Amino acid sequence: MLDFFRAAGIRAFRTFLQTLLATLATVAALDELNLATALLGALFAAVVSVLTSLVSLPELGGTGTVGLLLAALSRAVRTAAQSAVGVVGAALTFSDVDWRAVGMAAGLAAAASFLTGVLEGLPEVPEPAAA
Repeated sequence: MLDFFRAAGIRAFRTFLQTLLATLATVAALDELNLATALLGALFAAVVSVLTSLVSLPELGGTGTVGLLLAALSRAVRTAAQSAVGVVGAALTFSDVDWRAVGMAAGLAAAASFLTGVLEGLPEVPEPAAA
């Protein structure tokens, strides 16, 4: 059980950072910098990450995705969804949601997740055996 919390915590922390950076970049581009909203959105995304870890956490052996690029793409889509939920959740009311900012933050978080997965490798994809 401790392994689950460790792996889910690491994944949630990465999602938090990816969402925070994507949200800050988005709001800076829109000239609406609000650190509290960015932090709240990233926190919501981290919570959603923990919830999705309850369903599947490849670090603990639950695999099903084959190939590094497909696994990285799959993770990027999940990160984008988690980031979008985080940014929407940070709005006070549904009518306060800036959908352009949600799309930009989700896209940037997905790109960060994809690049992180490709550059660092993913636990879903076994490393090739040394020759």
